[in-house]
Amino acid sequence: MRLAFLALLFLAPAAFAQDAIHRCVAANGQAVFTDQTCQALDAQPAAPAPQPGTATNVDPTATSLAPTLCAADLDTLRQAVADAFAARDANRLGGITLWEGGREDAVANLRQWAGLVRQPLLAVEGNEHDGLTVRTSGSGGSNEAHFGLRRRSGCLWLAPG
Repeated sequence: MRLAFLALLFLAPAAFAQDAIHRCVAANGQAVFTDQTCQALDAQPAAPAPQPGTATNVDPTATSLAPTLCAADLDTLRQAVADAFAARDANRLGGITLWEGGREDAVANLRQWAGLVRQPLLAVEGNEHDGLTVRTSGSGGSNEAHFGLRRRSGCLWLAPG
């Protein structure tokens, strides 16, 4: 259902006419990226991304699966990937991805990730230079998915590929 909603956002004709993308948090805590105002969706504007070198009020021992809207460092991004698997939610991966390709690529990636996040997560390994490799346990043994990483606007993002 959420995957279909995200696909509709990519396919909506109004999205092509708008330049501004709003980052919102829906009432259920899910990250929403939209060309409409957050208020129009009964959602709250997401907190702005932390600037490099600024302190945040995040408890590193918290076990909450709240969506990460901006990962300032590799550890935060790794945790956001792990949280997406814990929630079995491909849209969470989409929320921490820097989308630079076309909408067809995005929809294809989200469909692939929907199957990936259903598999038990074994490890999230890698570094900022080489990217992250996600290892999962599937019916035929272990599987791997690789994500490049991009730093933009003080955030570290997944780069599908």
